[in-house]
Amino acid sequence: MYPILLSFSTHFSTLFINNSSIQNILSQDNLSQNKILLIFCAACFAGYFIAYIKKRPTALFSIIGRGAAGLSFIYFFNFFCAARDIITGIGINPITGAVCTVLGIPGAILLYAIKIYSFL
Repeated sequence: MYPILLSFSTHFSTLFINNSSIQNILSQDNLSQNKILLIFCAACFAGYFIAYIKKRPTALFSIIGRGAAGLSFIYFFNFFCAARDIITGIGINPITGAVCTVLGIPGAILLYAIKIYSFL
C-alpha cells in the first residue's frame, strides 16, 4: 500500500491505495493521443482567446456580431429557399456557428459553396 498525503489548509489526512488499483489505472488507456492533443489545442486556444479579450474587450462584440450576422444569413437564406421548395442542407448547429463566428457572412457563403461542390 502506498500512502498519498492530501493537504488541506491545516488538516492532513492519509489515503491508502492498493497496488492493484494503481496498476489498473496505469494499464487502462483512458486518454488516447488524439484526445490529449485535442485537449491541449483547446486549452491553448482558450488561453489565447482570454488574453486577446483582456487586451481588447471591444473585440468580443465584433466576434458576437460576426456570429450573429452569419447565422442570421443562414436562417434567412434557408427560409428563402424553403419558400421555393429548395433544400439547402446547411442548418444552424455548433459547427456552422463556429464557422460563422470566425468568418462571418463570408463563412456562411463558404459553407454553401462547399455544399454545392460536394453535390457536383
